[in-house]
Amino acid sequence: MGIALDCLSSSSPPTRFSTESFSKEVSILISFSNWRLEATDPLLARQYDNNSRTITVTGNLPEGWTWEMLACTSGTLDVIPLTPTEDGASAVLSGSQLAHSGFCALQLRGHCGDQIRHTNIIHLLVGESLTSPAQEVST
Repeated sequence: MGIALDCLSSSSPPTRFSTESFSKEVSILISFSNWRLEATDPLLARQYDNNSRTITVTGNLPEGWTWEMLACTSGTLDVIPLTPTEDGASAVLSGSQLAHSGFCALQLRGHCGDQIRHTNIIHLLVGESLTSPAQEVST
């Protein structure tokens, strides 16, 4: 298993000006095996993407643990709580979590009682955007 982008598109491709393609959430899949993460595609998201990207960790995650994704970009650390799913754990990413462009270091952290365990660190890219949500764009 590796990283894959699932655009959840319909059976027919959207037309050039279709808004349908923008309403779909993109899922970034990262595989977990024996406390090791693996990713093959370096793109995590674009800077300031908001509630449109889901990070999903798939694999044989041990039962009874709670999960967080530690994400560090430009010296800013975010602790992203993950929600259990059928085949792993996931979270929807916010614009504040994607406020910095550049390479983002990701590490999965698990808690079980008084035990805490970390995976390896992987690096994915947050591509830069031309504007921030605070900037107004004239049309």
